[in-house]
Amino acid sequence: MHIIRGDIKAAVTLDDIKAVGRVEHDEDDTMLSLLAASVTSEYCQRLNVALLPETITVTFDTWLCNVPLRLPIGPLSEANAATLTASQTIGTMQAIATTDLSVRHGERPTLTVNALPQGPLTVTYTAGLPAAPQHVRAALAMQVMHQVDAQDVETQSRRYAPAYAAALNTRIRVSI
Repeated sequence: MHIIRGDIKAAVTLDDIKAVGRVEHDEDDTMLSLLAASVTSEYCQRLNVALLPETITVTFDTWLCNVPLRLPIGPLSEANAATLTASQTIGTMQAIATTDLSVRHGERPTLTVNALPQGPLTVTYTAGLPAAPQHVRAALAMQVMHQVDAQDVETQSRRYAPAYAAALNTRIRVSI
């Protein structure tokens, strides 16, 4: 399986970070924004989740007809499931009819293809939420501030503070 992710945007705003860190000046805005993007990207990569809408392309080298394939990045909303496309390579890329696709949307989406496998299957879809949940945004903001506070600390523990890591590892419940 080969996965290509779109750009992962920061799921926490500069205002969220400044509120958590009680920052009142604008001198560190660039650094805080870069850290927000970095922390969000690492979170999304570690948990195979999209906090904001993101285009995912995944290629399955082998697959079976009528056997559910787990799409690697979730969540997938019902509206986004309608935009999913699939094609297989038989010399050239050939689209699979939407009538041959069955999608289960939600936190851990799956795709079932009712077509005979004749080559690698490429699926493109949009995963993610319209906005990151408040508790995740708060944890990301705390993680950014932890990174700022720990810049001078030369230890391995500076990467994640335990409380923030626990908050970030909670599963995202999606009501779709």
